[in-house]
Amino acid sequence: LADYAAAAARYPDSGMLARYYAGALLKVGQPAKAKDIIKKVIANDGDSPGLQKMLATAAGDAGDLFEAHRAMASYYYLNGNTQRAIQQLELAKRYAGSNQYLLAAVDARIKEIRQELADERKR
Repeated sequence: LADYAAAAARYPDSGMLARYYAGALLKVGQPAKAKDIIKKVIANDGDSPGLQKMLATAAGDAGDLFEAHRAMASYYYLNGNTQRAIQQLELAKRYAGSNQYLLAAVDARIKEIRQELADERKR
């Protein structure tokens, strides 16, 4: 783990290295740190289903169930399963509490996905 940390510090722009480091952190029970690393990789290198699934695992293990369900929604969406994505977003809303910003963001995403589905049906 120390080797991954040192390598990540030396090569901060290596998304692949960061993924391995996050995976190692998950294996040793440090999901919060893994979650932070994965979010940085997504921000810097772009999104992928694998990263979203890893983020969902890290967030869930860290107790952030809102983020876990939102990440799983992204995972399903990126794999073309829009219905499951909507289900995960509905679950995420349960863990948003009274945070109106999070609730609005999830509702907007649900609306966006439903609109895409409607547009696809018209074609």
